[in-house]
Amino acid sequence: MPLGTDVFALVESIWGTVLGWEVQPLDADGAFEAAPDALIGIVNIDGPSAVEVRLGCPADLARQAAGVMLGLPPEAVSADDVRDALGELTNMLGGNLKALLPGTNALGLPRVAWGPELPFSGEPMTRIRLAGREGAFWVCVTSGEKASRC
Repeated sequence: MPLGTDVFALVESIWGTVLGWEVQPLDADGAFEAAPDALIGIVNIDGPSAVEVRLGCPADLARQAAGVMLGLPPEAVSADDVRDALGELTNMLGGNLKALLPGTNALGLPRVAWGPELPFSGEPMTRIRLAGREGAFWVCVTSGEKASRC
């Protein structure tokens, strides 16, 4: 099974289980550039299958997800709550992906950045665009040590 199919299945499972939301794949040829208000969750998997996993979405989508995860209306969710929720979703994706990779790998701590300013590290292995309840988002998995863009 190709990595993109695995990543989509993981996102679909996490979104369904944690958020109760369905996701659909979008055209893979679409842009992966983040909007200025976007958030990007990042987690590294270190080991023989070293990869970086990024989950990018509009701030409003991250706020909606945080509200669901915390049982709060979106307007009651703080910026820290939004970052924590996106970090946790990224961590779940990375942890599940780590289990599919060969060898013994370690999951790093998730971090969240505002906006598209962070360069990717590595060569793109897979990149997918998805549509969820509140809009489109993307996942990119890269491998290697040379800076690259998804």
